[in-house]
Amino acid sequence: MLFRSDDQRSRFGENIQQGWKRVADKLSRQAANGWPGRFEPWLRACSYVYGISAVLSDQHQRENLQREIQGFFDALPEPQRPPLAAIHVLDWHDLRALLDRCPRVADQWLGTGFPLLLSHAEFKQSLTGFRRYLQSDHLPYVSPEDPDQPKPSTILEKLEATAGRHGVLIIGVGGVGKTRLAHEVACLAEIKGWRVVHVLPGEPGVSVEDIAAIVCSGTTPTLLMFDYLDQRPNLDLGSLRRRLLPEAERRGIPVALLANARPSVLYRSDPERDAIFNEEVRLEPTRQQQLSITNSIINHIAAEASKQVGHQRVREICGDRPIIALLIAEQLEHRAKQGQLRGEDVAGFRHGDLLSWLRRRLAEDQLVVRGAVGFLPPEVEPPLVTAAAMLAAAPLDEDTMVAVGQAACQEAGGDGARLARPTLASLRTLGWLEETDQGLSTAHDVVADEVLIQVLWDRASGRLREDVLACCLAPAGCRARVLGRYALALARVLGQSPASRQPDDLLADRAGGWLRNRVE
Repeated sequence: MLFRSDDQRSRFGENIQQGWKRVADKLSRQAANGWPGRFEPWLRACSYVYGISAVLSDQHQRENLQREIQGFFDALPEPQRPPLAAIHVLDWHDLRALLDRCPRVADQWLGTGFPLLLSHAEFKQSLTGFRRYLQSDHLPYVSPEDPDQPKPSTILEKLEATAGRHGVLIIGVGGVGKTRLAHEVACLAEIKGWRVVHVLPGEPGVSVEDIAAIVCSGTTPTLLMFDYLDQRPNLDLGSLRRRLLPEAERRGIPVALLANARPSVLYRSDPERDAIFNEEVRLEPTRQQQLSITNSIINHIAAEASKQVGHQRVREICGDRPIIALLIAEQLEHRAKQGQLRGEDVAGFRHGDLLSWLRRRLAEDQLVVRGAVGFLPPEVEPPLVTAAAMLAAAPLDEDTMVAVGQAACQEAGGDGARLARPTLASLRTLGWLEETDQGLSTAHDVVADEVLIQVLWDRASGRLREDVLACCLAPAGCRARVLGRYALALARVLGQSPASRQPDDLLADRAGGWLRNRVE
């Protein structure tokens, strides 16, 4: 057990005593209850280490605290008393030396100290909001039955075989489960004794020197995780291959590399990427695998909804794509618990249609005219354009996000000053925009992709709505950062138009023309 204290503060000794008293009170309650649940191992504990994140002033103080702890356990009734053979009090001087030799323990307790380099423990703690579903205790992992489909164990075997030489790249379309698969590999690697470090995307980015400082702080085999490799233009992969891996090998530290990216990353030539990530894993789940995942989502996320309208109807509404099913299942369950999921409440929803949910939410907030929710009307309402623009621009701080919404809404002929904030509130209510360290971020890129696709392309004709594209792009006219976000968002949706007769180059040409007209 670690008690945090500051040896530079006044009354330091009293803080130490008060800290132990709080711990003793908690242990006393658990002992009286028979050490239930997660405290059950106390019934078999043979030793107890009480750590203090400060330096004790003298040995006398340490011995007094140790006697007090020993007295506490001796005073417990025999049935409640753990069979402790030894009690140790360690201060920060002791702990620092131990942690220097055990970086995995240091990662667990203290983290890495770099905001964009997270230990696996820190990464799991960061999985809040929609990302909590990466954790098995929120949504169990469904392993593929097909032996040809990639599994966490087989990927870890590849990583172990190629450690120190090159890495493994998981390739798959948006929302197919790349991050979940990589997370399962990380969890399995940690169980097998690997130190797992997550290299996050973000600004100003992570340098190879930062990564090296973490990797070379011990001798533990290390797995470096790169989520969204296609969003890291400043990561020096050449230096990673030519400097970090040889230095780690010289120190006897096996280093494995696991990354994921969308297929579009392969359209751009990158010799350094290909040299270091020359082992590819294609993630293309079979229809049966997708059905198994969707059924698991419904069973764990939409249990009450299934009771009210039936599992089959919930599955029809959720659709076939697991990531879309997860987003819709959340909404179905919320409505079920609010008593809003009977009869006409589920009528008119199209198979896996996110935009239907957005229109319904906006209609409930009186931002669009009520009507059928299963299809998009011939003219896209300004609040829908506003929502698409804001989702594509994320992550942004709230004020900038509102400004983006206002500009898009005004361009679409709506009252931006009146509609932008309520539309933003609707997106937050849906859980599609969440508060993060980077500002308001989409729950998943697929949210922005799906809304953009349905707003930009007319389902019936497959026609690109060029006027809507101009409205969505309007906020980027004087905001370089927003323009960059839009470039990423549009790059993601290329190849996902609803009709093959509308090629990607039409969208690319119109977006490029819009940009040229403002630069010239």
